[in-house]
Amino acid sequence: TSGAERLSISAAGLATFANGIAFTQTNTSATGATATSATLEHYEEGTCTLLIAGSTSGVKTAGSTNVAKYTRIGNLVTVTGTVSVNGSESIVGNVKLNGLPFTSSSTANFRGAGFVGANSGAVSNTSGFTQIRFVVDPSSSHALIVQVAADNASYSHTPAVSSAANVALLGIVITYQV
Repeated sequence: TSGAERLSISAAGLATFANGIAFTQTNTSATGATATSATLEHYEEGTCTLLIAGSTSGVKTAGSTNVAKYTRIGNLVTVTGTVSVNGSESIVGNVKLNGLPFTSSSTANFRGAGFVGANSGAVSNTSGFTQIRFVVDPSSSHALIVQVAADNASYSHTPAVSSAANVALLGIVITYQV
């Protein structure tokens, strides 16, 4: 209306919107929850480098099969891939996964989560724990690697980290909001 371009379509047919794509709807979902936005403002795909590290010090060297991709749709980010280790570096403190592509939402007590499809020994459970999971705390650019008890009643931020070469967390998936 003021002469400013709001939409352009390239010769290849790619549409670019100046302010996102608005979906016509009421602000109430089918379940009765209140919608806070009906505008898709961001879409992005890319790669990132994920590295196992300690919260106090130390970062493991990535192995040759270390690969991760992400997709961001609106404020939701999903990271998938393989985290491989090829070094004997020591890490100190809580075990974490550095290199998430975006800092998580700052909403208090709101966390992202993830899981491991298979583990060739990069990170292992200590006594009393049976599962490796990821937790993304608010305002964070890393995921904590936690070990969880079989009954999900307890967890620890200090699973065992391998000093062997060519070990990996295979088929990881982490989803969080920005």
